Amino acid sequence: MFYDWLYPLLTRDEKQAFVAELVRLAKTQECGYPPTRQGSVTGHSSEAMIMRDMISAGIAIYDEFPEMYKLAAGRFFREHLPVRNWLYNGHAYHQGDSYGTHRYSWTPIRCGYSTGWARAMCTIPSSGSSRTCGSTRRGRTGNGFVRATHS
Repeated sequence: MFYDWLYPLLTRDEKQAFVAELVRLAKTQECGYPPTRQGSVTGHSSEAMIMRDMISAGIAIYDEFPEMYKLAAGRFFREHLPVRNWLYNGHAYHQGDSYGTHRYSWTPIRCGYSTGWARAMCTIPSSGSSRTCGSTRRGRTGNGFVRATHS
């Protein structure tokens, strides 16, 4: 975010240095750069690395280097979004309840607006609370690793 705030103060060389560093960092991620490794349904590259990190960096540097956004967003719209729209129609998160809390803290949700996301996606964040009984018990779904505590 600071890149946008500092943008008018940065020289051309400083902007190019930001681009070079963001590309270097992207190459260290499990999905690689260009982001072609790992799957688009589950795993680290299927969410945070591409959907949060690379797309947001690509937006920030788009004027200087549109390639990062085009590659990350292209993979997202081609591979990530269609499968999620199919899965979310089941009103549950496809990677289990232990992952949903983290993943929905940054996944863009604009319920009621035309975004490309399936309307059923709007029910996913609250699906965990609907399975919670009392203050600590939770009905498990999918691949869960957080141990439920019982009072």
